[in-house]
Amino acid sequence: MQTTPYFLYAASNLGSLIALLAYPFVLEPAFGLKALSGFWAIGFLLLMAALAGVFLLMLRSAAAIGAEG
Repeated sequence: MQTTPYFLYAASNLGSLIALLAYPFVLEPAFGLKALSGFWAIGFLLLMAALAGVFLLMLRSAAAIGAEG
């Protein structure tokens, strides 16, 4: 029996809708715009650090493969 992924698509869309509605009604009143701006900035910096780490790992991996071949 083969199942279709449409239930998962619907569940994902519902979760996204709930998050979009919760942001202005739950997070903004609880933390304020200044704090949320800081959270987003920290999250972005963490993302950049993770991407830089992956990039360096890929460079090291490519150099090791190049040295072997």
